[in-house]
Parts: sequence; C-alpha cells; structure tokens
Amino acid sequence: MIIITTVISCTQPPNNENIKNRDLEISTKDILDHIKYLSADERHGRFPGTKGSKETIKYIIDDFKNVGIQPAGIDGYTQPFDFTTGIQLVGVNTLSVNKKIYNVKKDYTPLEFSSNGNVSGELTFVGYGYTINDSIDWDDYNNINVENRWVMILRGGPDGDHPHSKFVIHNPLRKKAMLARDNQAAGVLFVDFEDNGELIPLKHTPNSTAIGIPII
Repeated sequence: MIIITTVISCTQPPNNENIKNRDLEISTKDILDHIKYLSADERHGRFPGTKGSKETIKYIIDDFKNVGIQPAGIDGYTQPFDFTTGIQLVGVNTLSVNKKIYNVKKDYTPLEFSSNGNVSGELTFVGYGYTINDSIDWDDYNNINVENRWVMILRGGPDGDHPHSKFVIHNPLRKKAMLARDNQAAGVLFVDFEDNGELIPLKHTPNSTAIGIPII
C-alpha cells in the first residue's frame, strides 16, 4: 500500500520563480474539482494496489509538485506500509469442553477479531453480555467474577433481530467481546439462543483487528 507523505516548511519555501508567482489561494472550485476526481466511479474506491489507487497517487503527487511541496517519503512522495486484506485459519485450532472435542468449521469457528492463544478455564454464562447504564439499566456482569474464565454469551438481544430494538446498539459481537475482555475474561464463546446450524463466517472486515483474547 502507498501512503502520501509530505512536509511543508514555512521558513524555506521552494526556490522556484513559477511557484513563487503562482496564486496559491484555494478556491471552492479547486476543492470541488479534487473531490470530483478522487471520488469518481473511475477510481473504483481507490483500494490500495488497484488502477484507481495508482491514478489517485499520481494525481496527488502531481498537484503537490505544482504547488511546490517538497517530498518527504522513503521514495519521493511515497512510502510503503503493510495492511491486512484477508484472514484465514492456520495451524492448529482446537476446542474441547469437559474432554469432548469440537471440530473447527463444523462445530465452531473463530471470529475475525479473535486473538491467537491457548486458553483453558472454567465457563461462566453471562446472558447477553450487557452492561447498560442508561434507562435500560441492565448488567449481566453484576456480582459475577469472570476473571481468567471463558464466558458464554448469547448472540443478539432479548428482542431478537428487531431493527428498532432499544438493545440494537448493544448487540454487536465485537462490543460484547470487548466488554468481556474488560471484565478480565480469558475468552468468549458466542452461542445462538436457537440452534439454526449456521456458523458465523470467518471473513476480513474493518473490525478484524484482534482484541486480545480468543473469540469463537
């Protein structure tokens, strides 16, 4: 992936008469023209490495050169960095409860924000995994110590999948998992209230950053 890197110096302007004499005032039209080009369908979202991304990089670099901005990247105006484009299971993935072995992809699957680790511990059920301090006043962790324990949490909420439920903002799995982590849980096991036989697919999303504990 390429990132644009610049340094603008106010004490040592570029020694170029054309730049010095240029009107550098930014107009509404200038801003609109930039937005139109960068957001055009032809850029296809500017995903790193694509034709649209390369066109965007060239466009910005050319504009930087035109206004006299000096390059400060590793390679001119640009520098490389790593980013994640996918996620997959690797190595050994096992789950056992009371010596019963469960099979990955068949009985369970890690979630995309799960961390790697070998965790053993007792299991505590914490309902929907809520701590809500507003008018709902709901705390599934009240008087429950889950430190160094696995917690079992129900997916969804009391209202099911109702889009206008008062619980809807508290239902994201990542939010529930982070709350469990903040309560010192060692790992999280999400379960459905009803067994529909469907596992959550493992796929890369903007929420794929690992949160520090295993999540399945």
